Amino acid sequence: MLPSSVADFANLEIASYIEKTQYSPAGSATDRVKLFKLAWDAIGSEFGSRHTQYEMFYAGAAFVTRGHAFRTCEWEQVTRMVDGCLARYDAPKPRA
Repeated sequence: MLPSSVADFANLEIASYIEKTQYSPAGSATDRVKLFKLAWDAIGSEFGSRHTQYEMFYAGAAFVTRGHAFRTCEWEQVTRMVDGCLARYDAPKPRA
């Protein structure tokens, strides 16, 4: 359901579909698309997938590693990092 390219935001007709399908009460459609694209870059790319697979098979039982990661995460630092990454994604404004 995500746009194939940032250029889709420049097309008024396509941008209106994006606004309808990516609606979220937590943020704009553009912010939602940026978040999903960032998630894809982190875990869906070749590097991200390889790292995820490594963590799944070599770090121990999933419930143990998840619990440890949750307890030791620097949540404020991570939130700032994600906000900084999202601020770097830019989408053009729709043109008529």
